Order: sequence, then C-alpha cells, then structure tokens
Amino acid sequence: SRADQVALSAKLGELVVLPASFEGLDPEPGYPEIQRATNFWANGTWKGKGHSFGAYWHQDGQFWPRSHRHILSMLHCQAAPPTGGQTG
Repeated sequence: SRADQVALSAKLGELVVLPASFEGLDPEPGYPEIQRATNFWANGTWKGKGHSFGAYWHQDGQFWPRSHRHILSMLHCQAAPPTGGQTG
C-alpha cells in the first residue's frame, strides 16, 4: 500500500516532500512524500500525448547540504508495456 511504502521509506531515512513548485505538480493524494512519475494524473486522466514523466523525474540531491546527499528513490510500477517504455 502507499502507507506501507511511506513507512518503509521512513525507516531508511528522512523523507523529502517536494515543494508545490516542483515541475511534476502531481503528488500522490494524501501522501505528499510520494511524487507520482506517471503519464496519468491522480484522477486517472491521461496527461496528454506531449507529456513525458521522464522530463522532470531525476535524482541528484545537489541542492542538499553534503550530509543529506545520500538520496534513495523507490519506484513502484503499476503498468508497463510489453516492449519499449522509453521515458524521455
């Protein structure tokens, strides 16, 4: 469940909640710790042909102080094409 994902993540370290200005603009409803990397909005509608979630999802952490630069991302796939699946 989403709650389990947040709980497991919290056991691994401090959780990061991205600011509302983050380019994805699609946090998981009720779980601000989860940033949705998907071509569908939280309500299930398609974001459109020109949208590519890979355009904004990345992991670098250069904006954090050196002591916080150990960033871990957990991905959960709900649907994937049988072939392809390019993200950018």
